[in-house]
Amino acid sequence: MRLHDGFNDGNGAYSFIKTGLGFEVLTAAGVLQRQLDVCFTSEDVMKLHFRLKGEGCYTLGNEDAVPMTGQFAGILLQPEGQPKFESRFEGHEECWITVFCSRDSLGTVFGNDLGSLPVPVREFIERRLQSTFGAQLALNTAMARSATDIIGADEANILGKAQTEARVVDLLCETLLNLNQLSDNDWNRPFAFSPRDRHCLEEAYHILHAELADPPNLKELARRVGLNPNKLNFGLKMLHGGTGGELLNRFRMEEARRLLEEEGENVTQVAYACGFNFPGNFTAAFRRHFGVLPKDVRKRGR
Repeated sequence: MRLHDGFNDGNGAYSFIKTGLGFEVLTAAGVLQRQLDVCFTSEDVMKLHFRLKGEGCYTLGNEDAVPMTGQFAGILLQPEGQPKFESRFEGHEECWITVFCSRDSLGTVFGNDLGSLPVPVREFIERRLQSTFGAQLALNTAMARSATDIIGADEANILGKAQTEARVVDLLCETLLNLNQLSDNDWNRPFAFSPRDRHCLEEAYHILHAELADPPNLKELARRVGLNPNKLNFGLKMLHGGTGGELLNRFRMEEARRLLEEEGENVTQVAYACGFNFPGNFTAAFRRHFGVLPKDVRKRGR
């Protein structure tokens, strides 16, 4: 595996970690005034990518770039003997990690008990996978928490190293459990979106983010961006980790928390600003999402 990177006029923390189990982890957390450009050239490896925030794209060889805005998770298997190609990441204001899993490191974790692993991963470990395999997954809460812990771990401390090791295994298992939930027809489908589809999905994503107070319903949003509702929901789920409704709720909750903590607005004002007609419904939704009442967040922010 070859890794090279370059970035200018920015600040942040970028590190390459090798764990005791043989996994290699690249972490990135920083704000760049210009483009961050990281390229990997590798074969006979499984890559897991977990993106917590930022905007950018990931290019696999000569294929179309896969847009990655906001939260994102993906898996890429490159078996031995396949033509080498570069995978290139471009972006700014980044917070993400990539875990590189060799066949040996996977064998250390799973041994010979491979029956419950997703078929492509099992074939990769057994040297039977014949072509490159890739899939996008929703970045769930467990993945995001583990990735955050890895980025924040103190590698100079033995406990920090142990925590990183445990969280990498957590991420591996969570990814494979989610991959097992996909049907054969869903595997690789996210990478099959046309450039036009991806443009429409990005437009829908930004509309939902910008129109929190009076958002379009799914049918109207689909009409505005030129996709059918089913494809729109599936594409948003694959590329951004949630259906239209789930993303709208996420955006509303993020904006509500910002207004409470940074602007000091009262709960009723925030409820209306985020598209809730009844403050009581907003309070219930906020508590379900964050586990605390909005009034308590406002108190801490004042």
